[in-house]
Amino acid sequence: MKHIKKNINLYIKIIIVAIFSILIFNINECLMVADDAVYSKVFHDFATFKTWAYEFYNIWSGRIITSALSNLFLRMPLIIFKICNTLVYIMAIIAIYKIIKYFIKTNNQIIDNLIFLSIFIISFLIDRNVISAGVVWVTGSFNYLWPTAFMLVAVIPFIKILTDEKDRNVFFVIYILADLVACFAEQTALVLLTIGTIAIGYLLFNKKRINKLLLIHYIFIIILTIIEISAPGNFVRFTASTLRRYPTFDMLSIGDKFLQGIILLGNQLINYDNILMIILTLAIMIGCFKKKDFNKFTKIISLIPFLYFTSSFICSKLGVADGILYNFKLFGIDYIYGVTIYIPILIFIVNLVLIISLMLFVFDDYKTGILTTLIFLGGLASTLTISFSPTIYASGSRVFLLMDFLFMIVIGILLKFILRF
Repeated sequence: MKHIKKNINLYIKIIIVAIFSILIFNINECLMVADDAVYSKVFHDFATFKTWAYEFYNIWSGRIITSALSNLFLRMPLIIFKICNTLVYIMAIIAIYKIIKYFIKTNNQIIDNLIFLSIFIISFLIDRNVISAGVVWVTGSFNYLWPTAFMLVAVIPFIKILTDEKDRNVFFVIYILADLVACFAEQTALVLLTIGTIAIGYLLFNKKRINKLLLIHYIFIIILTIIEISAPGNFVRFTASTLRRYPTFDMLSIGDKFLQGIILLGNQLINYDNILMIILTLAIMIGCFKKKDFNKFTKIISLIPFLYFTSSFICSKLGVADGILYNFKLFGIDYIYGVTIYIPILIFIVNLVLIISLMLFVFDDYKTGILTTLIFLGGLASTLTISFSPTIYASGSRVFLLMDFLFMIVIGILLKFILRF
């Protein structure tokens, strides 16, 4: 009995993990689509794996590890992949919880358990289209869920540096192994490299000793990212995608491409990630109202983003304010030059700026505000980069999985900050 009381919080977390593992396992249908059937037979066309890897790297993309894993699991019974995919999803949620724990420290186990439970619940609020394209689809999972989950593990030592936490050397083996999956997808590789660079820069700026294993981890990330991004196959695929999917892509200026990305992002946040954004803006608003040194004007301003996303959600259900608050569904070169799109874009950007500004100052210390804002901006950047690719139409909702997981970290940090008072 004493043993149970002593470890009650551990048992609570185990129960939560067990319940959600069963739910995720049953929801995770692990669909196979036409692409999966093709990929499962690809290795048969080559004498050796080495030959396949060389051809793949030179004519398709640098995602060698993730594609090899996809091909390997497609040869197994789907139940094996279903189990492994569930474990990877759980790993991602636990990694998110760990990152939140390093940002906001508290000795209150009730709050700690509430945050742990909340992250699992919030993960179920991610748009169904994102989950079906980035998690449930077999090949899609290896290109999106797996790199994202392993990136969240690989980023932990850098988060510990930035939040002044100590790390055990034995864990660096896990971090370096996680790099092998995280760095073979462009989105996750760049986010991991960016946070790693910020952490190393933080140590150098403060003239602190850099752990040799941390440095090896960082250099390994750089090498793998260069290998992935510089693959000749990336350029071959880029050219082929331009010709096949977006022949007018080269007609767009950098500004046009960025605007197209903003429309795509606005469409996702307003029409699909609206619940996540309502929770996030509500948490920011509550944090602002709880902060004693904020004046009334700032507190009133904090209402605007919450009201914007809430009213957009309600108006979309009622079918009013179309083209003013929501309706980012149409985009492309013809729509970019339409004057009417600038009204909802302007309102959307203003609210994003407000969210970023409030997030910077809502916390007690500036470092937490800056780091949390950087994670939020990293989520936005991870999706805006897709606007510079001709596959913008083909990629679909799955490109937002990384952004949604990063937003979950931000929401968790805000919730824990609010609850600890």
